Amino acid sequence: MAIELEPLRLQAMSAQVAAPVSSGLALIGSYPPRACGIATFTRDLRRALQRSWGGQLPVLALDRGTPVDPAGYAEEVMHRIRPDRSDGRDIADALEAGRVEVVSLQHEFGLFSGHAGEDVLDVVKAAGSRPVVTTLHTVPIDPDRDQERVLRRLARASARLVVMSRRGRALLCSRYGVDPSGVSVIPHGVPDVPFVPTGTAKSALGVHGDMIILSYGLISPNKGLELAIHGLAEALRSVPNARLVIAGATHPEVVRQHGEAYRRSLQQLAADLGVRHRLTFIDRYLSDEDVRAWLLAADVFVTPYGDSAQVTSGTLAYAVASGRAVVSTPYEHALELLAGGRGRIVPFGDHRAMGTAFAELLADDIARARMRRAAWDHGRAMVWPAVGAAYAALFAKVLADRSALRT
Repeated sequence: MAIELEPLRLQAMSAQVAAPVSSGLALIGSYPPRACGIATFTRDLRRALQRSWGGQLPVLALDRGTPVDPAGYAEEVMHRIRPDRSDGRDIADALEAGRVEVVSLQHEFGLFSGHAGEDVLDVVKAAGSRPVVTTLHTVPIDPDRDQERVLRRLARASARLVVMSRRGRALLCSRYGVDPSGVSVIPHGVPDVPFVPTGTAKSALGVHGDMIILSYGLISPNKGLELAIHGLAEALRSVPNARLVIAGATHPEVVRQHGEAYRRSLQQLAADLGVRHRLTFIDRYLSDEDVRAWLLAADVFVTPYGDSAQVTSGTLAYAVASGRAVVSTPYEHALELLAGGRGRIVPFGDHRAMGTAFAELLADDIARARMRRAAWDHGRAMVWPAVGAAYAALFAKVLADRSALRT
């Protein structure tokens, strides 16, 4: 039976799950100080599992040896997986040396080399008889032939798949033919942020008196930030103290290939629309403390993405759990997470609808407070201690199933 963790059940789970005596769990994914969302997720999952699972929890870091990869890692990184230096034997040797019994693998197509990241299949093969639990950070609605081939093969090779929304699970089963019994739904983990007014955080950041619309994360053309800037221009007609804050560095791969051309194009758009004075860029990779501070200061959070197939957004999950009033385009994760009055959905590419949603929420303290509370309440099931316990329970079940098959 698949593990699908409802909010109340998540909250009630013990913070400590009985793990096998060896505690032989390893994580595979990109890892800090590499600047990417999967790296942050892998680190945060490991921290949550230290409480729920215990043991050394070694990491095998995905590392192509390019300029975007770090020169050094923390001591928990026992091995770098580099496609130009690996035939799978070194991965198998690292898992053996770490006495690993179960593997937690993070998957996104851009993480791995080969056509549609097919090198992930070599990583799973190197695990040998060890069960691999694969967390899918992307499930394309309309995959190309190579993506579909890789994802189907990865599903067959994994002991369990994890997705972060019910919509993602339904898509995985209907579009890719995956057996529902092998798919678990566990929310994207987020830090636990208190439900507090924005005033103190605004004063600390020097934006007291502004109504803050926030977008944060690594900047790249697929984030749809042009729509947010157009929405700002619309909102300023009725809310003159609105300010859009776009916080975060440009994605390292975008910088490597195109420099800062995209950021400059956003700045030029704001100038053309006459709103450059109400747009703030924070051009650096945000620390955990930076993200928390800006979320606590935000009146509205926006995800203006243009990809309807996006089934996971870590920034959206964090914004909801921190009690932000959210405006978003209707991609898959937003449709699920913002249901029940937890946010506002506007059509893709609709500048006027985006601006209207901004203006209405910024002007209506009661509606904004109601939305914030609904989001924060829903987010209690998404905080890392609960999510770590859910993963620990899944890993324990996978190992128990393997033991049962051997007897």
